[in-house]
Amino acid sequence: MARLRNYRHELFAQALADGKSRGDAMVAAGYNWHRGNQNRLAQSRDIVARVEELRKVSGGFNRSSQHPVYRSLVAIGREFPLVFSSRVFSWAWY
Repeated sequence: MARLRNYRHELFAQALADGKSRGDAMVAAGYNWHRGNQNRLAQSRDIVARVEELRKVSGGFNRSSQHPVYRSLVAIGREFPLVFSSRVFSWAWY
């Protein structure tokens, strides 16, 4: 299955495949949060098929995964946090 024709639906499906909740996926796709809409959209045949396809392609690796590479990247990110320096108006490593 190719990308969904509706751009927001595609963003919603990608967010669900990444492991976000339905509400967070709605907001990530640019919709206003609404319990009924998020459930209706998540149960759409096209969305369900696209999420399954994205998960197969990714091999089950998502942000909430416990994959060793992911854990290593998280550890590096904690060791070298990116902090905004307001005095120079640029990003700096501390």
